[in-house]
Amino acid sequence: NPLEFVVGSKQVIQGFDEAVIGVNKGDNKEISIESLEAYGDYRERLKREVPRNVLSQGKELKVGMMLVTSTQDGRQIPARITKINKDKAIIDLNRPLAGKKLIFKIKVLEVHSK
Repeated sequence: NPLEFVVGSKQVIQGFDEAVIGVNKGDNKEISIESLEAYGDYRERLKREVPRNVLSQGKELKVGMMLVTSTQDGRQIPARITKINKDKAIIDLNRPLAGKKLIFKIKVLEVHSK
């Protein structure tokens, strides 16, 4: 399905938002977005060591499994298990596309202006 958004409203990543300014209906465009204008740099400090029993709650843990953690203010943050040993697991709180250059090929289907 097409992605619909209002340019400048921060509904999409910054680099994508900026790249579509001035496009016209029917335009085809390739957009290349560096990590800082997308999901940011990958940060090692966002890895955490957590006791397995806190994570498992009766489920079998697997490397690559996605979990959802909650902050004290109720926000939910996705986390990916990167390593598991006997007593602990390493979870990564970076966004899955952090540190990556993104490339999009788009076709503009409609443009609405105020």
